[in-house]
Amino acid sequence: MKENKWKKFARYYKPYLGSFAADMFFAILGAAVTLIIPMVVRYITGTVIYEEPDKAMSVQRYFADGKYRLIFTPHSTTSVKQ
Repeated sequence: MKENKWKKFARYYKPYLGSFAADMFFAILGAAVTLIIPMVVRYITGTVIYEEPDKAMSVQRYFADGKYRLIFTPHSTTSVKQ
Protein backbone atom coordinates (compact mmCIF):
# COMPACT_ATOMS: atom_id res chain seq x y z
CA MET A 1 0.00 0.00 0.00
CA LYS A 2 2.83 2.44 0.82
CA GLU A 3 4.48 1.86 -2.53
CA ASN A 4 1.30 2.94 -4.30
CA LYS A 5 1.24 6.20 -2.32
CA TRP A 6 4.86 6.98 -3.22
CA LYS A 7 4.22 6.29 -6.90
CA LYS A 8 1.22 8.59 -6.80
CA PHE A 9 3.29 11.26 -5.05
CA ALA A 10 6.12 10.95 -7.61
CA ARG A 11 3.72 11.09 -10.54
CA TYR A 12 2.09 14.23 -9.16
CA TYR A 13 5.39 16.04 -8.48
CA LYS A 14 7.15 15.10 -11.74
CA PRO A 15 6.24 18.40 -13.52
CA TYR A 16 7.19 20.35 -10.40
CA LEU A 17 10.44 18.57 -9.61
CA GLY A 18 12.57 21.72 -9.96
CA SER A 19 10.31 23.70 -7.64
CA PHE A 20 10.21 20.83 -5.16
CA ALA A 21 14.02 20.54 -5.13
CA ALA A 22 14.44 24.30 -4.69
CA ASP A 23 11.88 24.30 -1.90
CA MET A 24 13.67 21.49 -0.07
CA PHE A 25 17.06 23.19 -0.55
CA PHE A 26 15.88 26.51 0.88
CA ALA A 27 14.00 24.79 3.71
CA ILE A 28 17.25 23.06 4.75
CA LEU A 29 19.18 26.32 4.32
CA GLY A 30 16.66 28.16 6.50
CA ALA A 31 16.88 25.49 9.17
CA ALA A 32 20.69 25.67 9.09
CA VAL A 33 20.67 29.45 9.50
CA THR A 34 18.19 29.12 12.35
CA LEU A 35 20.60 26.76 14.11
CA ILE A 36 23.74 28.79 13.37
CA ILE A 37 22.54 32.18 14.67
CA PRO A 38 22.36 31.08 18.34
CA MET A 39 25.82 29.52 18.01
CA VAL A 40 27.25 32.83 16.78
CA VAL A 41 25.55 34.72 19.61
CA ARG A 42 26.90 32.21 22.14
CA TYR A 43 30.40 32.62 20.70
CA ILE A 44 30.18 36.41 20.94
CA THR A 45 28.73 36.50 24.44
CA GLY A 46 30.95 33.73 25.80
CA THR A 47 34.26 34.48 24.16
CA VAL A 48 34.52 37.89 22.51
CA ILE A 49 33.29 39.85 25.53
CA TYR A 50 36.17 38.53 27.65
CA GLU A 51 38.89 39.20 25.05
CA GLU A 52 41.22 42.14 24.99
CA PRO A 53 39.52 45.25 23.58
CA ASP A 54 41.61 45.31 20.39
CA LYS A 55 40.91 41.67 19.58
CA ALA A 56 37.22 42.04 20.43
CA MET A 57 36.94 45.02 18.09
CA SER A 58 38.54 43.07 15.24
CA VAL A 59 36.00 40.26 15.71
CA GLN A 60 33.20 42.82 15.85
CA ARG A 61 34.44 44.41 12.61
CA TYR A 62 34.58 40.97 11.00
CA PHE A 63 30.92 40.25 11.83
CA ALA A 64 29.82 43.78 10.92
CA ASP A 65 31.54 43.49 7.55
CA GLY A 66 29.82 40.17 6.90
CA LYS A 67 26.40 41.60 7.77
CA TYR A 68 27.06 44.63 5.57
CA ARG A 69 28.01 42.44 2.63
CA LEU A 70 24.92 40.27 3.05
CA ILE A 71 22.57 43.23 3.21
CA PHE A 72 24.03 45.74 0.77
CA THR A 73 25.75 43.60 -1.87
CA PRO A 74 23.59 43.42 -4.99
CA HIS A 75 22.42 39.91 -5.69
CA SER A 76 21.53 38.57 -9.09
CA THR A 77 17.91 37.76 -9.62
CA THR A 78 16.47 35.39 -12.15
CA SER A 79 12.99 35.32 -13.51
CA VAL A 80 11.05 32.11 -13.97
CA LYS A 81 10.30 31.35 -17.61
CA GLN A 82 6.91 29.92 -18.28
